[in-house]
Amino acid sequence: MCAAELIDISHWQDNVDYDALAASGLPVYVKATDGDAVDELFRQHAAALMARGVLVGAYHFLRAGVHPDKQWDVFANEVEWMARQCGDVMLMPMLDIEERSLHMTEARAVAGQEMADDIRATFGGVIIYSAAWYWDNTAYIPRGTLWQNEYLLWVAHYTFRGMPRLPAGWNEDRVAVWQYGIGGRHWWARRVPGVRGECDRDRLINGYVIDDLVVGCAVPPDDDGFYATVSVPRLNVRAGPGTHYRVLGQTTYGTRWKVEEVVLDHRGRQWYRAGDEVYLAGWLMQV
Repeated sequence: MCAAELIDISHWQDNVDYDALAASGLPVYVKATDGDAVDELFRQHAAALMARGVLVGAYHFLRAGVHPDKQWDVFANEVEWMARQCGDVMLMPMLDIEERSLHMTEARAVAGQEMADDIRATFGGVIIYSAAWYWDNTAYIPRGTLWQNEYLLWVAHYTFRGMPRLPAGWNEDRVAVWQYGIGGRHWWARRVPGVRGECDRDRLINGYVIDDLVVGCAVPPDDDGFYATVSVPRLNVRAGPGTHYRVLGQTTYGTRWKVEEVVLDHRGRQWYRAGDEVYLAGWLMQV
């Protein structure tokens, strides 16, 4: 494979000519998840492109207000789905760290790093996406090297001059991809074939080639759990399988949960265990 450029798309690109995009030869990253939500067009985009022989990868947008374990479960489910469809190889997953409200305390940085490690251990690789404007002001922790140079970096810096500005602490030889502009907005970034409107443009730099981002499509072993979504407007989350257990909080229609076990209470009613001392009544629909 000799592609020198690639693109990334999401639900914002909702009118894609997949044949034209496939004919361009560009590898494509598709947004899979955001916090604990699945991008509404992820499977449509990914399936259409894979069916046309396009090399694809999935990415996750990290959110501060969602527990890292829940984000990992949702993202892993979508990447596993992709791995089952993609044949032999796919692009290593990307972890997008740029949320303006994500004030990166040390604890959150560690949690984010753990997610990156989980992605790499499970799917064979991971690349971190960020930018100096964000990292230097929000995410960088001067007293430690929690992120720097542990992973490959995909840096965002919109310019046509020279090379991109790197986030603090990153070595240049770890920077593999540069998001240099937006096709349809910046004059130096060409429009993407098959994509109407704006679309990010990215190129490989520092001697990296697309094969450096390729991993196998091995699917992790099934842990006997499954995913299900809430099918009623609101549902209590309880500390045990029964209405006499204390309420931990509420979940709403459409929220996706990883179910580890189905149990019955003393009245024979069905409950879903979604973690240690985390139970939901039977108003879930398996996906």
